[in-house]
Amino acid sequence: MCHLFLLPAAAEPCAGAVEMDMLGGKTDSPIIQVDINGHKAGMYLSGDFDDIYINDKINLDLSAPLKQVLIISNGEDYNDAHLVMIERFKIGNMNVGAITAVASDYYPIDYIRDIPVVGVIGENIFKVVNVLIDYPNNKLYFLPHRNNDECSIKNMDNLKEKFHNADLVEDQRNLAMRLRINGTLRDLHIDTALSDTEIPIKWIKTNSKSTPAYNTMTIYDKDPKLGYIGSIKELCAKEFCEHDVKTLLLKGISYGSVGNAFFEGREVLFDYADGKIFFSDRKPDRRTAGKDLHFEKTRQARIRVSEMSE
Repeated sequence: MCHLFLLPAAAEPCAGAVEMDMLGGKTDSPIIQVDINGHKAGMYLSGDFDDIYINDKINLDLSAPLKQVLIISNGEDYNDAHLVMIERFKIGNMNVGAITAVASDYYPIDYIRDIPVVGVIGENIFKVVNVLIDYPNNKLYFLPHRNNDECSIKNMDNLKEKFHNADLVEDQRNLAMRLRINGTLRDLHIDTALSDTEIPIKWIKTNSKSTPAYNTMTIYDKDPKLGYIGSIKELCAKEFCEHDVKTLLLKGISYGSVGNAFFEGREVLFDYADGKIFFSDRKPDRRTAGKDLHFEKTRQARIRVSEMSE
């Protein structure tokens, strides 16, 4: 399901653009302030979700369930949820109005500056505006798809010329970032609400001598996934390449995702209209220390498995 936002035009910093401060700090996923039926809250932002997802355990005066829905995570895991109505929804000072959301107590609740962070805004907002995340300066911009000469602070043409870019392609009903992993083309979902990049373990040829003797259990929301922390020798987008990229190599997932760690320290422009994502080199990070907040959390635990004889 997908619901489109209608964002009002704003006079500053340029015609049709909206500037917001993000709530988090270094290592945190992008978090923006919202108002839900008069309740101040924070929400993550990630293009890997098709809708607004929210935890209904905290009192936000949501409507009674409109209907039951099924959430599919990682292409593998199934969880029950329900559709609700948010009668009054604001993003910063932008009045979005009434909108539906997928609600469940399955999702985590974090706190930042005493504000509850209750959910995630998905790709529906990326489809109606360009989203520019300026990680080093802790800023987020909603920009019109069309280029605007009055946009003196962030001119999109100038950014695109200076930035690296990757193509966006459709993968399992989501837009994915086309990359090369160790020379092989792969389409990875873009999940800024996930801490680290993760890929199916079967994508990487492992050397038994370098594989740890224990598995790493990654708690992906409430669903444990077995795997271990490894690295990708070469992760490339066209002419851009990074080497020895920390990666979660997991069993039980059907696709890979580029996590927040890849974007840390960069300016990142999501241009769904042109089917591109643009990103700068890493820059000095002016943000304060964060709390490692992410909508999708990963935790590692060393476990050993031994056979039992009768």
